[in-house]
Amino acid sequence: MPTESQLTGRLLRELRRRLPDAVIYKHNDRSTAAIPDCSVTLRCQTHWFEMKIAPNIPTKLQQYYLDRLGKIAHVVTFGKLGHFVMDGELYDFKEGVEAIAALFK
Repeated sequence: MPTESQLTGRLLRELRRRLPDAVIYKHNDRSTAAIPDCSVTLRCQTHWFEMKIAPNIPTKLQQYYLDRLGKIAHVVTFGKLGHFVMDGELYDFKEGVEAIAALFK
């Protein structure tokens, strides 16, 4: 099974291809706890994403900040066979990329 970092990298590469005008950051701040793994900003709208590999879930501190961010925060949980769950919905990889892109319409 690929690592969380590898899966996140694949997803961000595809989002950069699908949303060429977006500003997409992978956050690597090791001195501040619980910052979501990445953010995507397009047309003055930002969504934050915490990436996990099933069966992992956000820590209590991560969940606290995700809750504070509200509807612009999402947990992407990678499963087997290239599928992931986001906002309670199961997607294959391509459908999931489209679902993230649709957040900006």
